[in-house]
Amino acid sequence: MASIAASPPPVEQTLQHPFISHLIALLSVYELGPSSTPVPKYEGPSDWQTQSILRSLGAMAQRMYTAEEAYNAIKAHES
Repeated sequence: MASIAASPPPVEQTLQHPFISHLIALLSVYELGPSSTPVPKYEGPSDWQTQSILRSLGAMAQRMYTAEEAYNAIKAHES
């Protein structure tokens, strides 16, 4: 008997997933740079994969902000 592979959900359903919606909001906040806008907290279904993605994005954002601060300090010193 042949196995039938499950087809991936339509794009419309994928984009409606709460974690994808959260990532869109989170990346939008990170794109703005450090600000008083609080980072949105994910309250939807979670597992080790979602937690790993959120942890990694938080670490990457912190490194990005630190690098931007260092760059701005160097740039200001050169002026």
